[in-house]
Amino acid sequence: LSGSGNLALQIKITNPNSATPTFTTIGTRTAPTATGTDGANCSVPVDVRVNKTATSGAVAGGLITWNVTVTNNELAGGPSSSGFTLVDTVPSGVTSITASAAGCVVSGSNISCQGGALAPQGSITYTFTGNAPNPFNTCIVNTVTVTGLESDPVASNNTSSANTCPPANLAITKSDSVSTYTPNQALTYSIVVSNIGSTSTTNAIFADPAVT
Repeated sequence: LSGSGNLALQIKITNPNSATPTFTTIGTRTAPTATGTDGANCSVPVDVRVNKTATSGAVAGGLITWNVTVTNNELAGGPSSSGFTLVDTVPSGVTSITASAAGCVVSGSNISCQGGALAPQGSITYTFTGNAPNPFNTCIVNTVTVTGLESDPVASNNTSSANTCPPANLAITKSDSVSTYTPNQALTYSIVVSNIGSTSTTNAIFADPAVT
């Protein structure tokens, strides 16, 4: 759509067959100078996918880094994507959120990025950061969603999630079988290793050097 403001809007229509469909602006761009005109542009569908990875573990208040890659999933020779919108709602408790890439805006816990054109198999990676909650006792899940300016035939790859968990909290206790030792008496030691945190761990190792 173009008008006196020379602005073209791309509109997504939800429930188009409903008596009250929902119209959502998913992209804007500069339009040719024109007055008293309107128009529509029908484009070829483009499969745009998103993938997110994250720092797997962090301490309370520690830095978490998320890498988000948007890819035009079409094969070589297929249609190009003219652009996309990326939306990431960072989990509650995360602070000092940043998104350094051009086209990205941080508002509270929300990150929104406007991306440009992507040729088939072309991609772009964004890096977001934040500090883990403090206290940090349970894993957090961060989900990002991409919406292409063209219709997307594969909705299943338009969202991606990544987990970040607090470290395990290991504790150890040791006790012996007697309080008073006599020469040549056999002793029995009991050692208990516990994870008193909220995150599982594997291959924990402890050492107990022999007394000489």
